[in-house]
Amino acid sequence: MIQNLSRKELEEKYQIVKAELDKRDEEFRDLKKSEEKFKHLFEKSPVAIFVTNWQGVILNINTAGVKQMGYNEKSEIIRINSIFNYFNNPKDKKQFVEILEIKGAIYNFETTVKCKNGKILNVQITMVTREGITGKLDGFEGYVRDITDAKRMELELRTSEVKYRTVVEGSLACIYVFHSKGTLQYVNQRLLDVLGYEYDELIGRPFWELVCVEDREQVKQNGLKREIEEIEPRHYPFRLIKKDGTVIWTDSYGTHTTFQGKPAVVGNFIDISKIRQAEEEIRQFSRKLITAIEEERKNLAVDLHDEFGQNLTTLQIDIKLIEQALPKDFEEQRARCNIIMDRINSLADSVRSTSSRLRPELLDHLGLKLTIQSHVDEYNSRDSRFQIDFIASGIDKRLGPSTELALYRIFQEALNNTIKHAQADSVTIRLTCDHQNAILAIKDNGIGFKAEENILSKSLLIGGIGILSMKERVAMLKGNIIIHSKLGKGTMIRIELPIEEATDK
Repeated sequence: MIQNLSRKELEEKYQIVKAELDKRDEEFRDLKKSEEKFKHLFEKSPVAIFVTNWQGVILNINTAGVKQMGYNEKSEIIRINSIFNYFNNPKDKKQFVEILEIKGAIYNFETTVKCKNGKILNVQITMVTREGITGKLDGFEGYVRDITDAKRMELELRTSEVKYRTVVEGSLACIYVFHSKGTLQYVNQRLLDVLGYEYDELIGRPFWELVCVEDREQVKQNGLKREIEEIEPRHYPFRLIKKDGTVIWTDSYGTHTTFQGKPAVVGNFIDISKIRQAEEEIRQFSRKLITAIEEERKNLAVDLHDEFGQNLTTLQIDIKLIEQALPKDFEEQRARCNIIMDRINSLADSVRSTSSRLRPELLDHLGLKLTIQSHVDEYNSRDSRFQIDFIASGIDKRLGPSTELALYRIFQEALNNTIKHAQADSVTIRLTCDHQNAILAIKDNGIGFKAEENILSKSLLIGGIGILSMKERVAMLKGNIIIHSKLGKGTMIRIELPIEEATDK
């Protein structure tokens, strides 16, 4: 038949056959490349990959699978062992086979397998039917993923969570978590017990609803500051409202974190209501003590001024009469009378000075400004090694007896402490008033101290009072006191007291 074809027809046939052969060569090359790529992926995969017949006998397995099962060569496994022989638990093996027979495939089946060296691995097995070269189903293929480390970590995590929950739920502190919008996401049992709620009553509820109205703004501001920087103090007191409406004082600490993938605040607090009550009782006692001390000082000053003063005056008159009664030739006795008079005068000055320290008459008659000025002038004239500068402004009227007495006592304590302990040579005292407060600021150029040091160790109690008394006096009048100091930079004390109604003097 080909002999009857013309040359042209033969060439056309040749081109057709050649094109078909070229196409098959290209397909063959593509197939070969695909096989090489598959072989590369098969061998280089870090996961164990296997191929079996219908009975589960391993026909091929990659290097990762050989090593995973504890062998050195493929030849130790291929056509020798069945994939089912490695199951460590017979029940798992039975379940695996049943699922495979029913569904023809199984995915991520978790079990344990026993390696050649006896080591037990936690694994996930995936196994599906495979097509042979002819396109017919020819057995199974799949992979085995070692999850031993993951299982160990999961166990450790569960153990850690159990320990965490044991600690958190058994904590004596109330613990809570709320998202950035303020809705509570978690509270521990201690918090529920203290506030009297059930768990479901708080979860999803805004945390701010539990905070006493007077404290909400301050708590929110501290939270905003904590988002951008550390704030001091890291924990602070505020009030919470219990379910029954009772208000309790808490000492709370909060920090920013992530909870359930969202920005959150985790905090804890303890109920310090009894502590605050005890502190208030101590404060009341301290105030009564200070009041009693001031009253006793006043009484003692009056006794010194009246009784001692009068007796000294009488004694002076008696000595003067004795001197006048002496004959003119008793010169030695007259000289002795003069010596006694000098001693009486000196004793009278000491009594007046002591009386003034106990209860300065100037404060009662002339007011705080002139009393401080007199005290400063007296000290500057007595000791030139230590310079005190006093500046007063805005003091147009009397401040009221309680305010003046408190500021004067604070001035005394601060100046005495500075002279004795600060190693300073200069002090500046400023007394000013605005429409609401009287402000006293005392600053020295002494050695200073660290803020975390116990301030009482730097200010030995003067007359049993000291800086603790300063704070208590300020608290009594609902004022504010700030004590700021740095090593080598001196110390500054600033007091603000609300101005009371002064009585006319």
